[in-house]
Amino acid sequence: MGKYSIISKGIGAAAAGMMLYDAGRAGVVNSAKTQKCYTADRLPDQYINSMRMNDNSAIGNKLKKGLFKWQMDDNIGEFFSSIGGFFSGAGTSLVSNVIPAALATGAIMFKKAGKFCGLGLLACGAKYLLYDVLNVGKPKQIT
Repeated sequence: MGKYSIISKGIGAAAAGMMLYDAGRAGVVNSAKTQKCYTADRLPDQYINSMRMNDNSAIGNKLKKGLFKWQMDDNIGEFFSSIGGFFSGAGTSLVSNVIPAALATGAIMFKKAGKFCGLGLLACGAKYLLYDVLNVGKPKQIT
């Protein structure tokens, strides 16, 4: 294995690691957002139901308030919605980075084509650094 092949595999591994880290962070952020949206969508209707007096039954009203308090503390639905939110956020991040992911896979898996994939990853990284981080060649946001 030549030095260029080792360099391209290193570049591919670094790029794959960065994309997986970004996907994980996007998953965590989307998980928290999904969990909060689930709670915000669920609780107002349940609160109104607990405060509504459909009849004059004191026991029924206490049961409604007790049910609302139990639902406030219940986190099973939030747990499952946060899992779905994590996979949704991570998947969205990976799909948006499909070209660098393919280049990273090519750089790691192949010998001759891996060198070109490593060069492609360097080009993608340079474009990202110049255009998105340093704002070189990007139109002004505020005019």
